[in-house]
Amino acid sequence: MQSQFFIRCIFYIAAFAVFVYQMTKSVEKYLEGPIVKSTSMIGLQDMTPPIFYVCQHDQMRTDVAQKYGYAKEDMIFLGELETHKGTSVPTWKGSASNLSFKTILKDIYTYDYSKLKLENGNKTSENPSFLFPNDYCHELNFDLNLNKYGRIMSEKKIHLIARDPKRKNSLRIDYLPGAKQTVGPVRKENGGTLYEWARIQIDYVINDASLREGTICMDYEKRNSSYGMCIQEGV
Repeated sequence: MQSQFFIRCIFYIAAFAVFVYQMTKSVEKYLEGPIVKSTSMIGLQDMTPPIFYVCQHDQMRTDVAQKYGYAKEDMIFLGELETHKGTSVPTWKGSASNLSFKTILKDIYTYDYSKLKLENGNKTSENPSFLFPNDYCHELNFDLNLNKYGRIMSEKKIHLIARDPKRKNSLRIDYLPGAKQTVGPVRKENGGTLYEWARIQIDYVINDASLREGTICMDYEKRNSSYGMCIQEGV
């Protein structure tokens, strides 16, 4: 009898605990109120435009990388020398160990943006910056006027990348940026070169999840920061 009474008490306690948990969640959901999604349109002047990059294709010289002891591109960024395989000590000074990583990158990656032309836009700097994993790239600014189109002309094969401005940092471009288009020379024909032409239209959608700040996301603007700055400062 005592064992049955003991088991019955445990069952009642467990059932009461489940009831209290369900009631707590119900009250929390009631106090939070419903979250209703809504869609609205804003003008170009009221939005932060996407950031555009132009990156010349195929900049890495494999033979030079191997000279420094890096057999593959991913080995460069992992700091893994061919002669140090199996060790846990990375190095970004090459097999000679007397050069800076910046100097090594300049030697391994070559580019020529001298014939890059822009219309209704400009480069933010005369010198391209190295942004992993897209080599040396130029950041671009375009005149966001509905009556104009930004135009890029190049004799080299290039990638045009559009990126979320809130994810901008000086270390890297996302592996999966918002948009990426590749254009360039196609083939030689009749003593000349045929080039690709592409017209690109980008749809820009902004999702505001600030109502869920502190639960599933963080509102960086409250901290005068951004996701990209968080990545850069946290390294």
